Amino acid sequence: GVVSSKNISHYWITDRSGFGCSTIYSAMKQTRFEEIYANLTFMMPGSQEYLGDKLRKIRYVNDYLMRRSQLAWNPEQDAAIDESMIPANTKYCPFRQIMKSKPIKCGIKVFCLVFSVSTYLYQWDVFLGPDAAGTGSDEVPFVYNLVYKVLVLSEFDNTNM
Repeated sequence: GVVSSKNISHYWITDRSGFGCSTIYSAMKQTRFEEIYANLTFMMPGSQEYLGDKLRKIRYVNDYLMRRSQLAWNPEQDAAIDESMIPANTKYCPFRQIMKSKPIKCGIKVFCLVFSVSTYLYQWDVFLGPDAAGTGSDEVPFVYNLVYKVLVLSEFDNTNM
């Protein structure tokens, strides 16, 4: 079955507490897993393509998934841009947001273009902080740039929208 734990280190417990998973701790040592996990990247070594991008370690995968999701669906007339939070309690994420009054208090903020009728997630953009918005100016808000990018610069077919 599926073994689920909020703390990754619980998978390597070998006592009778019920937390450990013999498949995991027999396959790889915890220190080796943590080393791989800390250095996981989807960039080519020495690549200068996403230099300076806070999302550079997963930008290629993010862009690929977004292109595939856009190819799989025809745009609908009724669409909305919505703010979502992906839970992330790590201290190593430089663009993590903390909002104590929200249901998800700590996480990664993502702005999503979703179609209202089908609820299909068509496009998304991770909020990397006000300094990483790529505007060149603090006067232009991030959401305005996102709407501009989605509605003006996107490849929507005008007959469908």
